[in-house]
Amino acid sequence: LFYKKILDLKAQGKTVLLITHKLKDVFKYADDISIFKLGECLATHKVKLTNIEKTTELMIGHSSSNRDSLSNDTMIESQNLRKKAFFEQTHQSSDDHFHFKKNTNIPEISIESLTVPSLNLKKINLEIHQGQIFGIAGIEGNGQSELIKFLMSPNRYKLKSGKYLWKQVDCSHKTTSELRAPGLRYIPEDRLNQGSLPKMSLVENYLLGLQNNKTFTSHIFLHFQKIEKFLQEAISRFDIRPPKIMQNFKPIVTGK
Repeated sequence: LFYKKILDLKAQGKTVLLITHKLKDVFKYADDISIFKLGECLATHKVKLTNIEKTTELMIGHSSSNRDSLSNDTMIESQNLRKKAFFEQTHQSSDDHFHFKKNTNIPEISIESLTVPSLNLKKINLEIHQGQIFGIAGIEGNGQSELIKFLMSPNRYKLKSGKYLWKQVDCSHKTTSELRAPGLRYIPEDRLNQGSLPKMSLVENYLLGLQNNKTFTSHIFLHFQKIEKFLQEAISRFDIRPPKIMQNFKPIVTGK
C-alpha cells in the first residue's frame, strides 16, 4: 500500500524522496539513487545505470566479494578476544565446566515435561539438534519470551517438574553465569531494552558479560583505563559510531 501511494504520486508528476537502506525497494521503485555516508553525498546514479553490487560497495566502503571474509576474520578475532578475557575470570576451559559428551545423534538441548508455574509454562517438550534451526510459532505473549527467560536463568524460577538438558548436562537450576561460561548465548528480541543498558555509557555496555573479569576488576573496583583500551580496539575494528565511549548507549542505537 505504501509503495502504491508513492507510484500514484509519481504518476501525478510529483517528486518523492525516499530515505531507506532497503536496496531491493530502491531498485524496484526509484528512478535515481544517492548514497550518503558520514554526512556526505558519495554518488548519485540513475537506477538503470547501476546495480546493487556497486551501490553496496559505496555504502560499506569495500566490495561485497571480500565482505564475507573480512567480516568473518574480524568476528573471529573479536570472539577470540572476548573468550580469552571471559575465561581468564573462570580459569577453566568450557569442557571443564560441563564435561561435554560429543555425539551428534544426541540433542544439543532437550526439554522434558518442563513446568514452571511463575512463567506459566506447562509440560513443555522439545529437542534441538546440532546445526538445527528450531522455530516456535505463535503471536507475542504466547510464552516464547518466558521460555527463553527460563533457559537463560533457570535458577531464578521455581521448577515444579521436568528437566532442561544442554549437552546432556542437567541445567535446570544453573545460573546465567554458569551457562554463559561454556558458551550458551542469547540474541534478544528487543536489542535496546533487553540487550543493552540504554541510560549507561558505551563503555559500560561493552563491559556486559565481562564485569567480573579480573583483567578489568579488582574486588569491587573497575579498571576503566583497561576497559577503555579494550573498547577502543573494538571501536576501530567494528567502526562503531559515534566513537564516544562515555556517550549514553541509546542515541547510538536509535539515533535520538
